[in-house]
Amino acid sequence: GGVQTKNRLERLFRECGWRRAVDVTTDSFLSWRSSTTGLSPRTLNHYLADAITFLNWLERAGRITINPLRHVSKVEEKGRETRLRRALSDRELAKLIKGAPHYRGIVYLTAARTGLRHGELAQLQWGDLDFDSDTPHVLARAGTTKNKKDSRIPLTRELEAALSAHKPDDAKPTDSVFPKGVP
Repeated sequence: GGVQTKNRLERLFRECGWRRAVDVTTDSFLSWRSSTTGLSPRTLNHYLADAITFLNWLERAGRITINPLRHVSKVEEKGRETRLRRALSDRELAKLIKGAPHYRGIVYLTAARTGLRHGELAQLQWGDLDFDSDTPHVLARAGTTKNKKDSRIPLTRELEAALSAHKPDDAKPTDSVFPKGVP
C-alpha cells in the first residue's frame, strides 16, 4: 500500500542520509542494507523495489538523469525463511478444531482436507458439494479458483460427515456453506 511505501522511503532517506535525489547512491543504499538488522531478505527487497519505483518516476519526470539503484540486485530470499512453515499434524488440527467455535472449526477442517484457498472457501455454496455421487466431492468453480478452472476435490469420509452435519435442513444450493465467514 501507499502508506507502507511512504514509510519505507522516509526510512531510507533518513537512515541513508539522503536529503535530495542527488544524494541517492548505490553505495549508500548497499551500506544501509548490509548494516540493517531485524529485516528479512524479503522485506529488504521490498525496500529496494519501492526505492527503484520512486527513482524511476523521478527519472521519467526529468528530475534525475538516471536511476542510481537500477543495477542493484535483490537479496536472495530462498532458504532464508524467518518462520518454518509446515502442515499441522492430525493431532494439532484436531486440537485446533476442538478449541474453536463450530463455525470456525468446520472451516479449518474443510481447508485442511481440501486445500481450498481462503477466497475459494468464502465463496463455497451448498450446490458445490456433491454428497450423492459414487465419489462425494466439492466442486471448486472456475469463477472462484486461482487458475480459473473447475476442479473436483474428493471429500474424506470425516469431512463428508462433518459437512453433512453442518448443513442446515433448509439450505438452498446458492446458500453459503460458511455464512459466518472464513477466518
